Amino acid sequence: MNCCVTDLTRKEVINLRNGNSLGNISDVEVNTHSGQLVAIVLYPRRLMPGFGRGEELKICWEDIKVIGEDTVLVDIDSDRFFRVPERKGFFDSMFRH
Repeated sequence: MNCCVTDLTRKEVINLRNGNSLGNISDVEVNTHSGQLVAIVLYPRRLMPGFGRGEELKICWEDIKVIGEDTVLVDIDSDRFFRVPERKGFFDSMFRH
């Protein structure tokens, strides 16, 4: 089965270890020398989409177990994935805490 990046962004990521939904894929990381997909990047679930997005999560390709029709199943320990620094938006520089 082949899959486009835009198809991946519609899929929900679920951790096999605890059954938790981790969110939806927002980006992918590709090794430009080998052309291989290295990781998926996703936004964690929030109560109100678009508000308080927080940090992105990066999950290594080796931790992806199944890419299904609607979901991506991953097997990760909470210590194995790492957070990508939060991107600063336009309004963040205007409103400081």
